Amino acid sequence: EGPWDGMALWEVWPRDGSTNIVAVPGCSGWRDEWTELCRGKNVTLMFDSDHPPTLGGYKGMQRVAKRLSGVAESVRYLHWGPDGYDPALPAGYDVRDYLCSYENRQAALTDLMEKVVDAPR
Repeated sequence: EGPWDGMALWEVWPRDGSTNIVAVPGCSGWRDEWTELCRGKNVTLMFDSDHPPTLGGYKGMQRVAKRLSGVAESVRYLHWGPDGYDPALPAGYDVRDYLCSYENRQAALTDLMEKVVDAPR
């Protein structure tokens, strides 16, 4: 979610040519025409760990996952916690924050990807 997160992820992602990293302006910024671009692709959604009462990132992920259901080959998402966020982290914590919290960003990427699970149907 957001260009800064996309850039931080792109910086550490392995360059094997099999992955595209696309950053949307925010959890509510998904445009319907982008759904077709995901046809047949394996998609991972990485929205922010937004706290209640809004849970904006989690709710945004759910909306996008529904739009991609039946279009994308698979839909996965960054699972911050059981209620859609991690209460131990500040509200709005994101991919860039996570990657920058480690001295070794490759280790951070490995740990971050362990939080990715299948999106709820």
